[in-house]
Amino acid sequence: MVKDTAATNMSISITDASVVMPEQQSIYSDFLLSSDIKGKVYNPAYYFSSDADSVAAHLDLVMLTNGWRRFDWSKIKAGILPTLKYPRETEVMKLTGKLYGTALSKSSENLLLNLILNGKDSTNKMLFVPVAKDGTFEDKSVFFYDTSRVYYSLNGKSKQENQTVVQFENGLLKPSTNKLQLDQVAFQPYTTDSLARAKLNLFLLEQEKQRKLLASMTLTEVVVKARVKTPVQLLEEKYATGLFSGGDGYSFDLSSDGLALGAVDVLTYLQSKVPGLNISTAGSQASATWRGSKTDFFLNESNSSIEQVQNINISEIAFVKAIRPPFFGSMNGGSGGAIAIYTKRGTSNKGGNINSKGMENVVLGGYSVFKEFFQPDYDKPTASFEADNRTTLYWNPFLLTNKRSPRVRIEFYNNDISKKLQIVLEGMNTNGRLTRVVKYIE
Repeated sequence: MVKDTAATNMSISITDASVVMPEQQSIYSDFLLSSDIKGKVYNPAYYFSSDADSVAAHLDLVMLTNGWRRFDWSKIKAGILPTLKYPRETEVMKLTGKLYGTALSKSSENLLLNLILNGKDSTNKMLFVPVAKDGTFEDKSVFFYDTSRVYYSLNGKSKQENQTVVQFENGLLKPSTNKLQLDQVAFQPYTTDSLARAKLNLFLLEQEKQRKLLASMTLTEVVVKARVKTPVQLLEEKYATGLFSGGDGYSFDLSSDGLALGAVDVLTYLQSKVPGLNISTAGSQASATWRGSKTDFFLNESNSSIEQVQNINISEIAFVKAIRPPFFGSMNGGSGGAIAIYTKRGTSNKGGNINSKGMENVVLGGYSVFKEFFQPDYDKPTASFEADNRTTLYWNPFLLTNKRSPRVRIEFYNNDISKKLQIVLEGMNTNGRLTRVVKYIE
């Protein structure tokens, strides 16, 4: 809980207190001492560990011995401040590019580019970016990780009128592809030396011997055969999880089955398709039994009634799985089996696809995805666990708070051996104030 109303960025680490080494540095020593004086300071965290007079006197001795590295105090007293050679960077990622084509030359009005950014996490963002007379455009509000697919079109222009080519850039530094040029003159003394030439010939002979030896030991051709997964198996991996995946049953791909569109509902579609499953419909009343017991229905793996399933538009269903009895995921024992129905999602839903109108699109790269600190999740059921001997139980460098959300909740699991834990919290707020808190849990 941070009571300060200013935005704060902190990091927290939770470690085994029995194996914690003496602190050599802290956020205070890194920002206020080590980075601003000449030379290396031994154990800089000590000089900020206490307000005692002895520690303050030792800090004075360090400052008198090393001196400031960046500041000339005589010039600062005279009002001459240091000159910043490199200004602070204020721009990060941006969506920029240029438009080429006949639409730019024929249009007498200002063009507007419609953009839809579809991220890897299925988030969509719509932008309307004005295009300058020379075809350039820019939007600085874009920020994403990994890659995003950018759908684009000219506002108010049809595909026939939109005879343009759009070049996109993310505003980040481009990788350098300069070739290394070797100076041939520098190698002439080596090649003209008789001893060096003899050594080079010896290396070439040994290389040729090794090539022949490897050629004689090369194994014969090995043919690896593999089975290509069927569309139904791919749908099984995409939709079914937990007790609904695998098992004994029947699977149906409704997204590619033309007969499914002719059925009134999913119950009509399943009639006579599953041996032992008896489905009867009389108007709005419907029932389903398997081996004489009532069959349970699940919509996206959530228990549902047969009436709710009957009212689903069959064009919205992607995958149906009939699981033989008994089904242990049912609350009633599952003696009548189960019917799991999955509605379309993501790119399989043609009705909600943002590219249904045929918008042009490109893939644009973003920032690299940062790796998260590994921590086990013991809530998930598993057959067995290995011995947990971790010394660092939790680490998070991005604890963000502000006036609206001053509280952050964290959860972690202890290991099998720790009896006392050390918590270290460090950070800074937008006013430049530093904080460091060390606590112990027993």
